[in-house]
Amino acid sequence: MANFQDYLKPDHHGMAENHTRFRRAFAEQRENIARVAAALHPSTVVCFGAGMLNDIPLEAFLRWGAEVHLVDWMEGVLEFGLAAAIVTNTRTGPDCVFCTLDEAQASAYCGSFSEKQPGAGVCTAYDPTRNTTPGCDSYERGSQPHLHTQDVTGGFARAFGDGAQGILAGVDSWRQAFRRGQALSRKAKESVEPLDLADGSIDFITASMLISQFEAEPYRYFSKLAVDTLGTPSAADEKRLKGAGGLAIGPVNHPDRSVRAGD
Repeated sequence: MANFQDYLKPDHHGMAENHTRFRRAFAEQRENIARVAAALHPSTVVCFGAGMLNDIPLEAFLRWGAEVHLVDWMEGVLEFGLAAAIVTNTRTGPDCVFCTLDEAQASAYCGSFSEKQPGAGVCTAYDPTRNTTPGCDSYERGSQPHLHTQDVTGGFARAFGDGAQGILAGVDSWRQAFRRGQALSRKAKESVEPLDLADGSIDFITASMLISQFEAEPYRYFSKLAVDTLGTPSAADEKRLKGAGGLAIGPVNHPDRSVRAGD
C-alpha cells in the first residue's frame, strides 16, 4: 500500500463527482453555520477540515466582511473546493460569490475580476461558452481567502499515519498490531506542528469535518495496512480483542465485521 502521504492525495476526478453529489447534501449544514455566524458577526473565520467547502457558507462570511482562513491537509483540495464554490447557477443566471463584493474586495479574491456585467451576477471575465467545470474557468486566486494545507490536530494525526507502515513490519497477530498502534499513538502526541494562525486571532471556528478526516483517516489507514499484513481478522481474533481495555484505534474495515483496538 502507498505511504500515508500518497494515501491522502485526493482523486481529482473523484473530487468533481463528490462535489456535485454532496453540495446539496450539506445545504442544511451551511445554513446552520451561517445562522450562528450571523448572530456573532465574526471579523475572522477559520474552517478546519474545509475540504471542498461543501459545508462552508463562504458567501455569507464574505457578505459580512469576515477574513476567511480555510484549513485542510489534502493537497489541492482547498483550491478545487474554492474554485468550485465561486459560481452558483440560479433561475436568473449564474451568480458569483465574489461579484457580490465591492470591486476592491472582489479583486482581492479573484485576480481575473473585471467590471461587473450590468444586471448580471458575474463580471465580464465570466464566459459561459467555455465554462465547463463548476465555478468559473476565468478564476485566478487572489490574496484572499487564506489557504492553509496543514494538519489541524497539530501534527498528531499525521504523525500516527506516517508511522503506521513501519510499526506493522513483522507483526504476527492482531493483538500485537494494536499494541504497536497504541504505542505509536502515545508517541505521536509528542509531534507538534503549530498552525499558521496566531493565538487569539480568530473569532469564529467551524470544524464539522474533523472526526471524519483527522481522526478517521489515520486509523483507517492503519487498519488497511494491518489487513494487508495479517489478513481479515478471524472470529477468534475479534473475540480476543473485543471489549479489551486500552485506546480505541477504530474499526478494521472489512465487509461483514469490525474489530476495535484492544490491549
